[in-house]
Amino acid sequence: MDIDTLRLLFDSLIVKEPEKQFDYLAGIIGASSILFNILTVIFIHQRTHSNSYYDKILDKRINAYGLLSDFIKHLYIRNAIPLPDGGKLRVHRFFLDKDSFDKFKRGFLNVSTYSIWFSEELSVNLNELGNVLFEIQEKFTDSEPNTYPVVGALYHDKLAQHYATLYNLIIKDLITLHKTKKFLKNRNTALNKVLADRFKGNGA
Repeated sequence: MDIDTLRLLFDSLIVKEPEKQFDYLAGIIGASSILFNILTVIFIHQRTHSNSYYDKILDKRINAYGLLSDFIKHLYIRNAIPLPDGGKLRVHRFFLDKDSFDKFKRGFLNVSTYSIWFSEELSVNLNELGNVLFEIQEKFTDSEPNTYPVVGALYHDKLAQHYATLYNLIIKDLITLHKTKKFLKNRNTALNKVLADRFKGNGA
């Protein structure tokens, strides 16, 4: 019901036949009640749709964090390789050979495709892990397959630190995972900052 219609109804109360004023007033009250009910239904529908939208985003994030949790366990599982002098070389299991390392890289690439659902801080640290893996890859040579455990030992502590960081960030994010609106706002702010820095760099 628009403003002009309401104005006409109110104006019609001023009639020469007072006995009909009650009928007009009842009509206005009835129309207003219908309008209120319609607006209420629309509000509830929009609220339900909005909640459903945020629930779907939350489901996506829960799935992404579950995949990441399964992945980082590979940064925790380590082997102790015996050395000729009686010592032991501590390396992560995916450094045992080329196939193991390639499998680990595929797992990392798979998890990285879900980075949009992670917090900005976690995504940054995951990207830093990717840089370390690229650095490690450059040290391998097909002519020396035994370099995998050796290189793995060199990066043992650094990868262990990445595991601790990612583990703590996952725990931290899980506490506020339900705050979907805040997550979207923060991600949008981070994206705008990246774009601003990029354009600023191009203009320099």
